[in-house]
Amino acid sequence: MFKAYSTRQQQFEAVAHLREEIIPILSESLIHTQKAYEKGAYRYADWVSAQQELLDARLALIEAATSVLLNQALIEQLTAQALQQR
Repeated sequence: MFKAYSTRQQQFEAVAHLREEIIPILSESLIHTQKAYEKGAYRYADWVSAQQELLDARLALIEAATSVLLNQALIEQLTAQALQQR
């Protein structure tokens, strides 16, 4: 149960970090990269790379959130009590 709780906490923090810091930065970066590409300052590969980084971060967010929910379900199953939602 300790492992499930620790993993849940780590992944919960990862979700918050990705949602609040990483994804907004990458979204802004993609906007700037696209504008620079349209002006001819960046190559197409740079624009695609920015898109891929944002997609990778979104996938990481989904995976971390899934881990939070799976570990929460495991903890609730082991304790027969619902966890408090934050």
